[in-house]
Amino acid sequence: MQHHSNKSYSRAKAILWVPLPVAMLVAIACPVTAQETKADTTVSQPSTSADKTEKPRKTHWYDHLLLGPDVGVYIPSNALTRNRFGSTWFDIGPGFGSVDIARDNGRFSPDIHILGKANGWNSALFVMLGAEYRKALLPNRTQPDEKKPGKSKPVPLPAWIPYAGGSLDLMVGDLISDQDNIGSGIRNGAAASAFIGITYKNRGYVEARYIGTTTVKGFDLSGWSLSAGIRFRL
Repeated sequence: MQHHSNKSYSRAKAILWVPLPVAMLVAIACPVTAQETKADTTVSQPSTSADKTEKPRKTHWYDHLLLGPDVGVYIPSNALTRNRFGSTWFDIGPGFGSVDIARDNGRFSPDIHILGKANGWNSALFVMLGAEYRKALLPNRTQPDEKKPGKSKPVPLPAWIPYAGGSLDLMVGDLISDQDNIGSGIRNGAAASAFIGITYKNRGYVEARYIGTTTVKGFDLSGWSLSAGIRFRL
């Protein structure tokens, strides 16, 4: 009988010990599960934000195209020319692409102008095609290079750059003068100019120019031009 009670007591004692390791396993498992849940949440956050991030817009060739007017006023210096065709002509140019920025060592670029004026039955219209050379009017733009003692490095270009230069052009157009019995026809000549101006980045400029021309049908078309241009991105 005593043996039976001892056996029952041992069985009850074993049953009482069972919850202890189970509780320990639960206690160990809970923090791990919590950490894993937190880790999963942390890892999943970037993907959630990435899903919300907008895809970059596809760029096109015209996104970088700059357009704008190049317009000016041209005043002939010859009195007879002003009398026949007017004292104020228009001076326009192509407004495609960025404004040409002058460099310290100078640079060549195309020179294109359209000059014209109508005055009653008289009219003049000429396209000037040629090349120009322009040089930036800037002081020495170098500074000591901290990484290379004894050497210098260039300073970045400022936003406003003054410049000066000259051009050589061919003139092709038409000239009609009723008083001088000059009818319509293709006329040609040559021109040279000297100019000074200032640019703002590659978006705008203001320029003053004197243009000297050969005589066309007895008319000296030389004169002064004041022009400006601005560019906009599409």
